[in-house]
Amino acid sequence: MYDLGWFTWFAYIHEKFFDPIHFVPMFLPFHRMFAADFERVGQMFHPKFMLPYWDSARDFSDPAASQVFTSSYAGGNGRGNNCVVDGMQGQWTMGFPTKHCLQRIFNNGAKIKSWESPERISNILMTSTTYDSFRNNLEYGLHASIHNGIAGDMSSKHSPNDIFFFLHHSNMDRIWWKWQNIQAQNMYAYSGINKDGSAAKLSDKVTVYNDQLANTMKIGYGNLCYVYDGEVKPAKKRQEASEMLPEMNLASALSSQVLNEYFPLLLNGNIGAKATDLPPNFGQTSMDYINQHYSSSNSAASVQSAASAQKRIGKPKMPMPGRLSDAWLNMHDVDVNKYDTYYNTSVSFVNALNSQGYVSPYL
Repeated sequence: MYDLGWFTWFAYIHEKFFDPIHFVPMFLPFHRMFAADFERVGQMFHPKFMLPYWDSARDFSDPAASQVFTSSYAGGNGRGNNCVVDGMQGQWTMGFPTKHCLQRIFNNGAKIKSWESPERISNILMTSTTYDSFRNNLEYGLHASIHNGIAGDMSSKHSPNDIFFFLHHSNMDRIWWKWQNIQAQNMYAYSGINKDGSAAKLSDKVTVYNDQLANTMKIGYGNLCYVYDGEVKPAKKRQEASEMLPEMNLASALSSQVLNEYFPLLLNGNIGAKATDLPPNFGQTSMDYINQHYSSSNSAASVQSAASAQKRIGKPKMPMPGRLSDAWLNMHDVDVNKYDTYYNTSVSFVNALNSQGYVSPYL
């Protein structure tokens, strides 16, 4: 694909049609088609090629430490002239908009600022009552944070030069599909204002593809012949931790008031895998906390001594998501006041969970 210029082609299309596909309702349908096209091109070279998704929210507390940034996978930060030298795209020269090395410029030196957590994504899934509010929350949040965090080519209009673009947008599509399946009315929900000021409707044509937008709303057949994995049951260790450490369980750690505000479906019992996006893994900090707590409580002579040991260990807190750069906001012609409203909501969300003593399993 690289040798025959396909990355150049996808980067060109994305830049040419940039404005009508960002921060408008068309954002999710266009990128669903775009990622599916990339997979189809890959299958021209290998019939079993499948485009994976990167569940980036689980890496929220220290994104740059994720395995996906290692040389065995997509490679890490740029070096020298910010050029990517390792991973599947190491030493690549990109052809668009001019010849240049593939660049990444992490937004916190050798690190990447924290972004939205699985808990925040689950909050968005549960509380977004219209398509446009869901799209807005996802696009302002995790979508933008990853482009801005990896930076380099990823924070440009020609971001499809970087394989992370496709891994990332597969995940955006997966999260949209989860939201579509939470309630029956979500499946064909589509609303908002198009770039030209008209009301968004299912009879609109998908930018570039000229296909009726209604045809993009369901996956699994036709030009969208793919599916995502279904319900993932918590690992045994996760179940044990939730029972022993109620602070690692949203339903038991948070007050009914906080649950009602941020996770209403947990409060009324109308819950399933489709209404949350909480993978069954642990972060290293959370594992350290669990192991220390297990050790302390097992050696304690009473519940009181175990509680005392827990207090000494201290509860790790969720970090705040990094704010988007002004340059990135300006490139998208984003209303800064609208973005600040979203960002302040995200900060309030983290503060609420931290103040309740909740310990995220993904730290």
